[in-house]
Amino acid sequence: MVQTALKRLGPQESYDRVYRLRRAAQLSLQHKLLPKEQWTQPSQDVMYLEPLIAQIKAELKEKKELDSIEVVKKH
Repeated sequence: MVQTALKRLGPQESYDRVYRLRRAAQLSLQHKLLPKEQWTQPSQDVMYLEPLIAQIKAELKEKKELDSIEVVKKH
């Protein structure tokens, strides 16, 4: 589900995510910490994948329900 949600990210959100991951990897390799002024504040922290995951769950539930429909023919 998360992989599908990541594929559905918009271009800017996808770029921002990759930037944060690369920045974290770079700082880890350099054994440095992110400067405190660059930390994400709780008010700025956005759960950008949650709406997409909820949407995918709803789609999968709907698909399961549609796939389990039983058609009964009346003669």
